[in-house]
Amino acid sequence: MDVLNNLVQTKLLLEKGYTPLARFERKFMMKRKVCFLFVSASITEPRREEMDLGPGLMIFVGVKDYKMACEEAVKLADEGVIMIELCGGFGNLGHAMVTEAVKGRLQVGVVRFDNHPGFDGASGDTKFM
Repeated sequence: MDVLNNLVQTKLLLEKGYTPLARFERKFMMKRKVCFLFVSASITEPRREEMDLGPGLMIFVGVKDYKMACEEAVKLADEGVIMIELCGGFGNLGHAMVTEAVKGRLQVGVVRFDNHPGFDGASGDTKFM
């Protein structure tokens, strides 16, 4: 009788679109965590907001300078974040510093403004180093 009940339950789940893999993923798989990291001199301590997107978690982190960015990036790697996208305020040196800080534990990408409009045409390298 247990075998019949299991078959009936499986049939009902499949009819609803549930597959054994989907059930496994929902039960055991973690959310994919990604981050957008931005820099602003007006920030005095790290600011963090999260947006739950179902299968993924988008994390927004604001920092005051490159040093704080490196510290937060290491924490994000510890949490299982798989990638960080740096805002255009990070110059080449800031990108290199964050990439070095995470030691290959996650990918670091950049939005590039060599002459950032929010910094009166300057690079983040001249503002946050």
